[in-house]
Amino acid sequence: MRAALSKTKKALIAVACVLAAVIVVLAVLGAGVNFAHNYEPWHPDYAQMSDDDLQAILSKNREDFGGDDYRAVFRNTGLTQTALDDIMSGGRIDKYTVQRILRLKTLYFTQIPMVRSSFAPFLCLDYYDEEIPLPSLKPGDVLISTSTHLSFIRFGHAALVADTDGATVKILESAGYGEDGVVKEADIATFAVRPAILVLRLKSDVAESAGITADDIAEYAATLQGLPYDFFVGVFSKKFPDEPVRTHCAHFVWYVFRHFGIDVDSNGGAVVTPQNIAMSDCFDLVQVYGFDPDRLWS
Repeated sequence: MRAALSKTKKALIAVACVLAAVIVVLAVLGAGVNFAHNYEPWHPDYAQMSDDDLQAILSKNREDFGGDDYRAVFRNTGLTQTALDDIMSGGRIDKYTVQRILRLKTLYFTQIPMVRSSFAPFLCLDYYDEEIPLPSLKPGDVLISTSTHLSFIRFGHAALVADTDGATVKILESAGYGEDGVVKEADIATFAVRPAILVLRLKSDVAESAGITADDIAEYAATLQGLPYDFFVGVFSKKFPDEPVRTHCAHFVWYVFRHFGIDVDSNGGAVVTPQNIAMSDCFDLVQVYGFDPDRLWS
């Protein structure tokens, strides 16, 4: 009888320990969510240039743009020379784009109120009620954000620009939240509301070495639409199978480039993350918003 009671007591103690551990883990995850909600994107701590002064620079012809002009625009908007040369490909910046860049300057220096939403237990998405202007986008460009987090861990989100010819720029992304967790097309607005954004473009010498164009990247990415979401790709399955059957946001972007022999995973581990892609030396920086330009996501 005593032996039976002893076994029962031990079993109850074991159950109590498991329940206590679960409660502690849940408490830590819950506290982590609250901690993550204290996050604020980076914004400059210096004074911004006046609209008139910036507009005077943006009104110049491309051949008149100098190093100081590129630096001033970058310091006030996060747009790099890569972006500006693209925007000025016709010789100068059109009036509509000038106004978008002026609006970008204002937002670059403004702490915009964030909406913090939960789409699964301890999984959250931060976003704005206003879109951040992204004036230089090309098919094949990579979009990175820190806006998604599990408890206190910001793993972020990644997507590819698919089409810029229509009235609305289209992106391709593998989003694990919502009913339709597959690789699918979406409007750029779904990404432009995120509070920290990097726009990356494959370096021309990397593309030339691989013998591909930006359209090649976007066209192949489109063939992967419909792949189901799986956060554990690379852990319980091959990272680079001959034919992918599941993917997640960063893996999708990585797989598209890896298909052409380009490894944009700076870490090289089993699981690729948006941060790994952001730190790859295969890309030129096109635009930065909400990240410290000196550190990006390092």
